[in-house]
Amino acid sequence: MVCDRRKTLCCRQLVLGVLFLSVTLSAKADMIRPDYASNADDRKLVSKVVDNLISAWNKNDPEAIAKLFLPDGILVTPTGSVIRNRSEIRKRVSGERQGKLKDTTLTHEVNKISVLNDGTALVEGLYQVKGMKTMGIETSPRGSFIIRHKKQQGRWMISKAEIQKKAE
Repeated sequence: MVCDRRKTLCCRQLVLGVLFLSVTLSAKADMIRPDYASNADDRKLVSKVVDNLISAWNKNDPEAIAKLFLPDGILVTPTGSVIRNRSEIRKRVSGERQGKLKDTTLTHEVNKISVLNDGTALVEGLYQVKGMKTMGIETSPRGSFIIRHKKQQGRWMISKAEIQKKAE
């Protein structure tokens, strides 16, 4: 009889442990799993930030580009340069637009948007630069981009943009 009580007690502890573990894991999964139904509006807003970035480039507006980034935002260029903060991003974009990328325009296509329940989002896609005048090349090969966003004060902003030379 004592043995049966111990078995019952052990079984209860095991069941409670498994329930606790499953609830804990489920809560953590909800924090990282994209929730497409409830984040449809956020997906549109994040996509609009990327559209605004492309539009600002095509209008040669480094100030508008910089404002899309968080103050401590990061831009990784196709050459691997890492620009850290809004002011430096503005300065770098301005320099590029006055130099070899002066009269260029960008086109892009978004392939994937993931909005996570922790107030972050990830946009992956392809881009192409047109109007270059470098070594007889007018249009660049397609490159890829990954843009990470954070939602702050109800507004999606770029925390890190990684621009890669070639599409993967």
